[in-house]
This record gives sequence, C-alpha cells and structure tokens, in this order.
Amino acid sequence: MSNAKKFQEVLDLLEQNKQKKTTDTLKASRVGEEEKYKASQPYLEALEKSREAKELKAETDLKAEKAKAKPPTPQEDIQRFGEKREKFRNLAYKTFTVDNEDAEGNTTKKLTTAERPDNQLFKDQIVAYTDSLKLAGMAQKYESTTPDIRAIDRNRKAINNEFNKDTERYIKIYKTQKFPPGVDMVSYAENKATSDLVRKYGKGIIPLLTELKNR
Repeated sequence: MSNAKKFQEVLDLLEQNKQKKTTDTLKASRVGEEEKYKASQPYLEALEKSREAKELKAETDLKAEKAKAKPPTPQEDIQRFGEKREKFRNLAYKTFTVDNEDAEGNTTKKLTTAERPDNQLFKDQIVAYTDSLKLAGMAQKYESTTPDIRAIDRNRKAINNEFNKDTERYIKIYKTQKFPPGVDMVSYAENKATSDLVRKYGKGIIPLLTELKNR
C-alpha cells in the first residue's frame, strides 16, 4: 500500500471520528435541552393537565358504561338501602341495656336507645333512606325499577296536571255530543283521561300515584 493511500485512510478515519464526535455532541446537547425542558414549569403544567384530562376522560367513560348497565333490581335496592339506613341509625343513636329492679328485688334488663350528640345529619339520612326503601318496595310491587318510580314521583305534579288537562279537553269535546240520560259526562271524561295515563305509563300508574302521595 502506498504512503499516499495510507495517509488518505488516516484522514478518512480522522474525519469519521470528527463527525461522530460532532454527532455525539449534538445528541448530548439535544438530550440536555430535552431534560431541561422536561424540568421546566410549562412542561410540568402541561403534563399535569394531560394527566387530569386522561383521568377525567376515564371517569366520564366509566359513568357512561354505568349508565348503559342494567339498573339494580328492587330487591337489591331494598337490601342496599336497608344497610345504609342501619349504618346511619347506629351513628345517630346508641343502644345499651339498663338494670331495672322491681319491688320484690328482682332485676331485669331493658334495652334502651339514646340519641348521640350532633346527630341531626345522621337522622336526616335515616329519613332519606327510609323513603328510598318505600320507593324500592313500590318498584318491586309494580314490577318496575327504583329509578323509574323515583322519576314518576319527581314528575307527579306534572302527571296530575296532564290528567286534569286531558279531562278538561274531553269535557269540551263531550259538550258538543249528546249523552244518554244518566251518563255523567265528567266521569266519562275522567275515565277517558285515566285510560290515556294507563296507556302512557302502565296499568299501575293510578294506584302508584296514590301510594306516592300518601307515603
């Protein structure tokens, strides 16, 4: 091999080493800049926002899946509401036994319940879950679900207004017609409005509305 060729190879090797060193320097500089950026406040804030957005999406998706899921049965609601009510009852009251002595000196034990201090919030929860138990019982009785019964209860005033408006509408219609003697036009209109409610909400709507009102 000629000296010129050897010299050229040395030059090429030096050039390669120089390029590699430059590349490594640029890479190290780039890594250093990235690490510096990742430690900066804007990056950390953006990272936190991204994490919160992902958590919010996951929570939203979970709620959507739960909404699509089949609602619990009335029996499951009754058990769950009963357990919740018992929990708050234990927080609102304490139960203990006391000894009672009669005139003959015989001692008997009596179970006594007393209110705990600052228990109003727990008592309110007892009332709320007692009402939920009633609604779940109605759902079981009328072969429905507790959310549906609760929705009817929430819209009870609107349903009653709907019934009254339909009754008035039928009365106006029947006033233009001839009814046989002895037929009560108002009762006939009320029966027709009732049939409309039954067709829309189910055959148990009338007794259900009465139970909801009287509970």
